[in-house]
Amino acid sequence: MSQKLPDKQNIQNRADELINSFRNSFWINEHQWFCRCFIYNKTIQLKTSSEIFYYFQSNFPDWWNLTYPHDNQQEFYSNITSIYDNKFVDPPFPFTIRLNNIHDLRIKLPVTDEFLSMISNLNKLKFLSISFYTDIYQSQLQTLLDRAPYLCHLHITQHILLPLKMSLFEHTNPSIRQLTIRCHWFDEEECITLTHSPLGIQCEELFIEVKNRQNIIILLENMINLRFLYIKCKDDKYAEQLLLIDDDNELRHVLASTKDETVEWLKERLPSMYLISRDPYFVSYIRIWI
Repeated sequence: MSQKLPDKQNIQNRADELINSFRNSFWINEHQWFCRCFIYNKTIQLKTSSEIFYYFQSNFPDWWNLTYPHDNQQEFYSNITSIYDNKFVDPPFPFTIRLNNIHDLRIKLPVTDEFLSMISNLNKLKFLSISFYTDIYQSQLQTLLDRAPYLCHLHITQHILLPLKMSLFEHTNPSIRQLTIRCHWFDEEECITLTHSPLGIQCEELFIEVKNRQNIIILLENMINLRFLYIKCKDDKYAEQLLLIDDDNELRHVLASTKDETVEWLKERLPSMYLISRDPYFVSYIRIWI
């Protein structure tokens, strides 16, 4: 439950009233139902204490209180499983706290030393998304990878104005099977480098953008463990035509009635057991099952 109050109303007093309404024998002694109350940007949120906390805010609560007598800050933060912003480490965050239950981590490099100390244990991490990778952050990224022995998916979003750094392909983590690299068009040399890198060799599912269709062949011929490729090609003229169609019915008609030149080109050059199709919802992308 959440409630936003007018500026003139004292929000902390209202939050105190709300949480105190659950401090009675009916809730605590008879039913042992406990709750937490938070204030985010003049919005009051009330949650049960058993509810897993998913972090979606740009910072942690401005204020919070609870009815469970044995609850503490570490228990609260241990329930956080997802973080979508690293700004929450700004003071006055309690830096003695450890976030040991993170499954999904999406951050922009660089991160602070305080942040790294709070996520020293990433044994539960399955998905890691990094924005704006450059060489100077190489050690930070590898530190995160070293702490995540069960990481499945590494997602890199490159700034459109920044060149892709070859140091990205030097990183290692033996558990990663899915690799996504967005906002960069891979050329032939970069595709070859990727296929010979530790992450490229072990990759089973790849989501990537390439400069031309020949780069697709290079990836498929050299990535020995690849099972699925989701790819966008810069010279895909058919996709450019589809993107000009605004009406969904017309788009479906075009997809069903016209020849997909890029897909047909791939089918002519790849083994017949490969399943190749264009994504009907994101028409710039082609799906290839190996």
